[in-house]
Amino acid sequence: MKGLMVMNEATDIAFYSVDSQLRAHLHRRMEILENSIGQREEEEDLRGLLTTFFAPLTTSFNVLTSMKKPLFSITADDNFLIVFKKFGEHVFVAVNGDGSESEDFLVRKLHVFNRIIGLLYGPVLGRYI
Repeated sequence: MKGLMVMNEATDIAFYSVDSQLRAHLHRRMEILENSIGQREEEEDLRGLLTTFFAPLTTSFNVLTSMKKPLFSITADDNFLIVFKKFGEHVFVAVNGDGSESEDFLVRKLHVFNRIIGLLYGPVLGRYI
């Protein structure tokens, strides 16, 4: 279960890429949440699910970073590893749920992804993501 997201300062998702296993896991978790509160929503799009699950974490990351108490990674239930990295005005988030990637590898993946985006879009990056 792997995913990569780019969120802006308002925690809107500018880019995401998740595999089918992570997508299915998020749908299952949303069903459990909806059943526990007694509401049943229509099928949500994946962007909405990602925002529901990761916006609070990204907001916490932004607040802690502004307080000079940076948070770089979280190990959640089910051995999910979530790594955050801020580049400019965007927060990059990498997720691994199957234990196949370490924290160092996810940090490197975020650096490489940022570099590729910078090479593709250059100084006008803010317009595209």
